[in-house]
Amino acid sequence: MVRYLTLVTLTDKGVREIKNSASRAAAFADDVRAAGGTVIGQYWAVGQYDGAVIFDAPDEDISTSLLLKLAHEGYVRTQSQRIFNAEEFQTVLTK
Repeated sequence: MVRYLTLVTLTDKGVREIKNSASRAAAFADDVRAAGGTVIGQYWAVGQYDGAVIFDAPDEDISTSLLLKLAHEGYVRTQSQRIFNAEEFQTVLTK
C-alpha cells in the first residue's frame, strides 16, 4: 500500500456547494474503499487549506486515478504527497 497526505482547497464551485461537502467526502471514501484502499482521516480546516485527507491505496496508479477523479468533479484542487510511517521509512533508508 502507498499512503498519501492530500491538502484540499475548495474551488468556487466547491464553496457554492459547501453544504454537500461531507457527502462528497463520504463518496471519495467509498471510491477509495472500492479501489482496495482506506481513508485514514478526512479533515476540514480554516486557513491556507480547506481540508486534508490521509488515505492509502494498493499502488500509485490507483491513488493517482482516485485523485484525478476527485479533481475532475471540480469541487476541489489538491496537493498530494506520499507519506511513510516509521517502519516504512526505515525500510526506505536501508535500501
